[in-house]
Amino acid sequence: MPILRALGKGLSPPATPSPPISSSFLTAATMNDPRRNVFVFAAALTTLSIVSIYLTYTLFVLTRNIEFATPQLSNIAKPLHHYSYEGDDYPPELPLNFGRPVQMVMEESIHYALDDNVSPDEWLHTSPYGTGAIRLGPEKRSFFVSMFHEIHCLRYFRQGLTDSKLGEAHLQHCFDYLRRMSLCQSDLTLEPGDFAGRNLAGDAVGATHVCRDWEAVYDMLKVDWVSWFRYRAQHNISTVYEGPNRVE
Repeated sequence: MPILRALGKGLSPPATPSPPISSSFLTAATMNDPRRNVFVFAAALTTLSIVSIYLTYTLFVLTRNIEFATPQLSNIAKPLHHYSYEGDDYPPELPLNFGRPVQMVMEESIHYALDDNVSPDEWLHTSPYGTGAIRLGPEKRSFFVSMFHEIHCLRYFRQGLTDSKLGEAHLQHCFDYLRRMSLCQSDLTLEPGDFAGRNLAGDAVGATHVCRDWEAVYDMLKVDWVSWFRYRAQHNISTVYEGPNRVE
């Protein structure tokens, strides 16, 4: 040890470092501190509560506008194959899965005018294949979808404004039918401002509504009409109406 003595002459030897504190010792110390345990538990519970509230609110925001916009068949409705389709024994709604709801922005349009060169064709093609009728059940019983009853009434109003020969009783029926359907749908979308005082030419865009996917209804009735057309030919069934659309 001559070298060490020479360098360390007059100096005290270096202190021996303390051994490190093991993680197990810290864990044990923490576990043995009841106040710290309570604090950690309370902090974790508070964090989980905040996350739960946030997720619940997010889910509420996503579903609040579609809860009534996409009603499904009643929970008490029977499976479709249990219906006889005789008398009053048939499903309350068209058996169709709409999937996700869609948005519709209310915007003024140059289409569907009362009386111009193209409006007759535009209004005619709001009618689906079969004009809104669908056949269900083993005997192909015919039903009319309420959605297309409403559209029929709109077409009839248009004709009533351009043709004085239409029956007043039918117009009265359509006025009252649309009144009832407006109550039934109960669309709760908030529309800003006074719609009656809007400048429709300069302010063409209105509120955004959450809707069922109406194109799915058109598609279903088209498929049904093609199926009915083939069934009718195979069974030699004649009908007065032969086309996919007709003027109301």
